Amino acid sequence: AEKREAANTVTYVIIKVNARPITLYDVLRLYNVDVPARLLPVIRSSPVMTFIHHDPLRNSIGFAIETANPDRALANMPAWESKIAFDIRPLFFKAEIEHLRPFDHRTYRNIDLRLAKLSDRYDVAVAYTIFAARNIFVLTTSENAIKSAIDRLLDTIR
Repeated sequence: AEKREAANTVTYVIIKVNARPITLYDVLRLYNVDVPARLLPVIRSSPVMTFIHHDPLRNSIGFAIETANPDRALANMPAWESKIAFDIRPLFFKAEIEHLRPFDHRTYRNIDLRLAKLSDRYDVAVAYTIFAARNIFVLTTSENAIKSAIDRLLDTIR
């Protein structure tokens, strides 16, 4: 029988390439994701923390990366919003993208984030935020994953 992780838990994944921690750029390049040139300096150098968020119906992936210039990262993301869901399609595992709605500005626990729902039936979305207290850029493939990431990051500053 297949072992399922408990709902609303997170598994951290450590990936190395040639004995060095992988960057978000490495992950996206692996899947041939076309990253806007303005974002490359933001995601190219720092190691990425990859995590899998477990939900009862599906797992989703997320990335957290320290950035030296969080304002620049946040300023450059809207230009990618119109096509990011298609660019990162392999990261949705087998989840079905039903539609692409415009990104909404949301707030969760006083942290601003951007979210585009891709399904009405399941928690399939593209979400991102900057966690300013640690200069961490977070990108996930579900709403629950971004909320879990924010919860865990807030726990680190208490």
